[in-house]
Amino acid sequence: MIKELKSPHQNILIYELDALISQFEIEIIEKGIQETLINYPKVNLMINVNVEGENLGSFIKEFEVGIKYWKN
Repeated sequence: MIKELKSPHQNILIYELDALISQFEIEIIEKGIQETLINYPKVNLMINVNVEGENLGSFIKEFEVGIKYWKN
């Protein structure tokens, strides 16, 4: 399950995960990045993960999203 936490700055996204990272949760994070980039040139992302592992599909998607927004 994913939960967005209150951030001290509008260009900092903070999420907390307490289960395996699913592609659905990665899509939520990506949407947050896209929405933030509308108003700010850079996004800072902090994810607190309380999990013991993740599946391969989610890992690949997570990597793709990271590469896509690396410069932002």
